[in-house]
Amino acid sequence: MDAFIIPKTMAYVFLSTSSPTTLHFQAPVEFMQAGKGSDFDVAFSKNRRSLVIRPVGTFSEPKNMVVISEEMNFHFKLINMESQQHDFVYIHKGKANSTYVKKFENDLVKIHEGDSSLYIVNKLPTAIEINGAKVERQTFISKGLPVIVDGKVIY
Repeated sequence: MDAFIIPKTMAYVFLSTSSPTTLHFQAPVEFMQAGKGSDFDVAFSKNRRSLVIRPVGTFSEPKNMVVISEEMNFHFKLINMESQQHDFVYIHKGKANSTYVKKFENDLVKIHEGDSSLYIVNKLPTAIEINGAKVERQTFISKGLPVIVDGKVIY
């Protein structure tokens, strides 16, 4: 799976205790911190571009993970999702695109997909939380990882 992460945005990753998740970055990882020291088993590849992570036990609340590479900083929310975990994720730098195609719509949002980002329109007259940020009208977010609106995975 490819994930295009827009700088300064939150990306959600689903983890399982039964299977490790591997994140592969374009540049070597210089620093990584996830939860408390004993929450996860973590290993790096020799070139420090791949990070393998597995929770030591189950957890009900999302855990924060910060990854700093030579090229970019990343902020992830790790969610225990035994049935839908991400196995191998290639992390790329995302950006707001100039063209989009509508992919999803419900009562809350319209989601449009570009080459390396999603454009989301809030259909409500009040702000909603999309991937950890309050959105009044519209936003660009990372493509390839889950879209979570008001605490629920919708895309």
